Amino acid sequence: REMGKKTSVKAPAPKPGAARAPATTPSIEVPSDVEEWFERGRMKILQSIEERSPGMLRDHAKSEEAKTRLKDLSTGSDTVGVSFAGDALQHLYYSSKFERRGILLYSIMCRLLSNSGPASASLGTSPLTDLSVCRRTLLPLLSKSSGPLNVVSVGGGPGTDICGLLWANRHLMHVRGTPALRCALLDYERSWKKNLQALQELAAPEMSLCFEACDVRAGGGDQPNLKAAALLREADLVVFSYVVHETSAACRAGGWQFYRWLAGEAKASCVFLFADVMGHSRGVIAEILQAMSAAHAGPSPTTRDP
Repeated sequence: REMGKKTSVKAPAPKPGAARAPATTPSIEVPSDVEEWFERGRMKILQSIEERSPGMLRDHAKSEEAKTRLKDLSTGSDTVGVSFAGDALQHLYYSSKFERRGILLYSIMCRLLSNSGPASASLGTSPLTDLSVCRRTLLPLLSKSSGPLNVVSVGGGPGTDICGLLWANRHLMHVRGTPALRCALLDYERSWKKNLQALQELAAPEMSLCFEACDVRAGGGDQPNLKAAALLREADLVVFSYVVHETSAACRAGGWQFYRWLAGEAKASCVFLFADVMGHSRGVIAEILQAMSAAHAGPSPTTRDP
């Protein structure tokens, strides 16, 4: 590609007979240096997985099993999730989703933080869909000119989404420091941590990374989440990217306890960013926001920041 050339990120065309989604705002132009960085990053991570598991690509059975699991995530297991364990599945995940998920978060931040374009995305009647409201909510992130900015990615073990934030900071947020962004990847699947070194080498020195176990099906103060809870209490930005829908069955059965806990324990200035499957996740996110709002309005067991 020629340096400086840009490409567009657009929503896929609806399938024949499918309900047409509401009108959306224009596509985001993604600079070629962002695309090229994600391509290089994808190759680096894949190489690190192949080096630690040299016979993986020749194991046809494991490859097919990994493909089946990922396919199940978008069909029968879409609200209960699948296991992400195993180098074969993680290799497949990074192959297909590292660039897509990272550039998606970058594009979302461009939409939210850029002053150009319409102030309102026609995505519904809720004031939460008004981009001007979202921009005002994100002002604390822009006003923090010196880092580190504490970021937590819940269900973000692969690190794909958080890499998009790295480029959003370079182009829009301009938080300074070494590191400028201090990011924690929280995930139920602990083996994602094996990829942390490769991710850190990609993101350094602007971003530092750590990994902790986290289970959104449990309460924030429960045993599986004790270390994660400390990071969440100090977060300036908490990202939920493609996690709320696939864990919704168990979380709903538990009364959304993790999200209610988070609403009561997070800093008052903390920003929550949800990105998930269009259409399917809207009802789930609405339930979560209702649960968080109710918890936030009630008394908190700890003293909240002013």
